[in-house]
Amino acid sequence: MSEGLEMNSAVRKGLSLAAAAGILVATMTGCAIRGEAGPTAEPTGPNPGSAVPTTNPSIEPTVPSGGTPYSIDCDRLITRQQIYDFNPNFGLIDGASPAAGTAAAEAVRAGGTACEWMNQTSGELIEVAVADPGPSSLAKLRTEAAAGTPVAGYGDAAYFSSSGRTGRVDVFQGEHWLVATSTYFGSADDAAPLLSAATAAIG
Repeated sequence: MSEGLEMNSAVRKGLSLAAAAGILVATMTGCAIRGEAGPTAEPTGPNPGSAVPTTNPSIEPTVPSGGTPYSIDCDRLITRQQIYDFNPNFGLIDGASPAAGTAAAEAVRAGGTACEWMNQTSGELIEVAVADPGPSSLAKLRTEAAAGTPVAGYGDAAYFSSSGRTGRVDVFQGEHWLVATSTYFGSADDAAPLLSAATAAIG
């Protein structure tokens, strides 16, 4: 009789241990699943971190004759506080690549830097790029941009133009060519805070 009781007790202990082990495994599995839910969205607010300039591996930089490569951190070109003040829903795209045929891609091809910020609701972009393409290329770019509307207050000369829903501002400041494009730029005034920040950053 006592042997039967001892056996029943051992069985109950074994079941209890098995149940506890099952709960532990389930808990750990649940944690693992929750941990794999995906990356947390990058905050759009102020952040002391620095992002590297945008580079597109499919774009082969070919610095024009007389030009020089130009590199600047995107968080220095326009800080996270400045983009947050412009619109808190925009966040910097780390390592983003400008699409072929865009002004930003042209700046990268000339050895410059391009940065992109995305509206986390609509997916619309703000692209700001800067390059030092050299005197002859800079003169050509300036002549092409002059077909747009002159804009006062930025660099040596600045012009606004639009294509479809996308507004574009070209700024020529010393040896620098800075170009900003977005569907948010219905006029140069819409881009004013970002243009002021970027032109100050490139000096």
